[in-house]
Amino acid sequence: MSKEDKKIADDLQAELKKVLGLEYLTKKKLDAYNANLFLLKDIWKNNKQSQIKYLGWDDPEKIPFYPEADSFKASSSLCKYNTDKLVMNAEMIEYDFTEAYTNIMRIYKLPSNTYLKNKPTTDKVLGRMSEHQANPSKHPYRELSTFWFIQMDIEAIRKESTYAKKGSMLSLYGDVLSARNLILSEIELKLIFDFYNVKKLEVTDGHMFRTRKGMLDDYFQRVDKLKDIEAFRKNKTYKKMRNNLYGQIGKLELGDYGKKVFSFPIYNRALSSMVAGVFRDMMIRFEQKYVNSEYDLLFIRTDGIYFRKEVPEFEILASKGVVKKKIHTIGDQEFQMAEMNTYH
Repeated sequence: MSKEDKKIADDLQAELKKVLGLEYLTKKKLDAYNANLFLLKDIWKNNKQSQIKYLGWDDPEKIPFYPEADSFKASSSLCKYNTDKLVMNAEMIEYDFTEAYTNIMRIYKLPSNTYLKNKPTTDKVLGRMSEHQANPSKHPYRELSTFWFIQMDIEAIRKESTYAKKGSMLSLYGDVLSARNLILSEIELKLIFDFYNVKKLEVTDGHMFRTRKGMLDDYFQRVDKLKDIEAFRKNKTYKKMRNNLYGQIGKLELGDYGKKVFSFPIYNRALSSMVAGVFRDMMIRFEQKYVNSEYDLLFIRTDGIYFRKEVPEFEILASKGVVKKKIHTIGDQEFQMAEMNTYH
């Protein structure tokens, strides 16, 4: 998001501060980025009962190190399928899942700043994978008591029914996955167990975090008030703040400025990784379910899934406000997208 996109008009500054409880910032000009920081800091300093105290670390150097997991990539910049079904000037339906990130942060138990000394072991991980496959759940990650990052040696072969062609989300792993000291979140590993035949798995290291629910409840209670004010709906202040939040808490690497900004404990890369991982898991499962369906899946792009035909499952979600349905006209841009090289 550019600096221009983050700006909030001068005539709305006083009302924004009042709604968010930040009136004492008389000289500070808020935008959709720093408003989050001031709001989170205000909650952390002034609400001693808030769950926010379990959110993150005050010093990035204290954060347990683990490499960036693939789940950070969330969906994809662009995945493409059935591009032979593109018809110039025909309708294309997008189901926009942007709101899903917020729902995950509101509803799920997420990694807290309680870092557990116990390490995942091969037996523990295989046990967790077996339990997942024996008792599949519609929301398998919503109530996890701990969240794992697992370093492993792994060999796996794509199941015959798994779609992993170039341009798909699972092309990240391809037909044969063979790696040493690969680090994945448990969400990604469960995906591999569901769509690949795992021939070898040996855990070499890992990290475990205690999860908690409601660490951002106080934040959403204040920000949600913006939805009731027409001016802030019109200029998308609520949407911009909410969309920035996920990355600010821990998706982005911290430079010197970031370390100064996060001088209070809200930085938590594990939390952002889980939020992205749950979202990516959902999108991959939709990909695998619909890639060869009669609805003609065309693209998965960032937070949207594009089809030639209406999908009953998503129509229900749209009627409930869980996703936004948008109608597009297929034009030159879509044909250019079909020719693009994709990356994750």
